[in-house]
Formats: sequence, structure tokens, C-alpha cells
Amino acid sequence: MRPGALRLVVIAKITTLTGMNGSEVRPRERVEAEKFYIRHCLESGGEEGKAPDADEVAKGDVRFAAYVEKYGLPAKEKA
Repeated sequence: MRPGALRLVVIAKITTLTGMNGSEVRPRERVEAEKFYIRHCLESGGEEGKAPDADEVAKGDVRFAAYVEKYGLPAKEKA
């Protein structure tokens, strides 16, 4: 996980969090965290070498489902 990613995951998971480690969680950072959380869930947790299905992730993760409803799934990147 890249530096700062844990902070983004915590912000995304705790919707009422207003500050962390002495700094304010600003609205722009919250949006970034929520979008990062979608990507993070899709990139981790699948079978080895295979990304998990978004519907399967949504069944087990209420936050993920809410953020996908709010922002949609990220566009697939071209290789």
C-alpha cells in the first residue's frame, strides 16, 4: 500500500471522522479517500492474479456499495 493509503482507507471507512493525527479531514480529502477506497477494494481481495467482481465486493462491504452508487466504478485503464 502506498504511503498515505492507510489514512485514506480510514477516512473512507469512518464517515463521521473529522480529524486524524492532528489534522482536519477536509471535504476534498474525503472525496479522494472514498474514490481511493473503491479502487483499493477492486485491486485487493480477489483470487490470486484475478481482481474481485464488484458485485461480490458490494455484497460484503456496505461502504464500497455506497461509494460505487455515489461515484460509479472507475474506468478501466488501457494497458
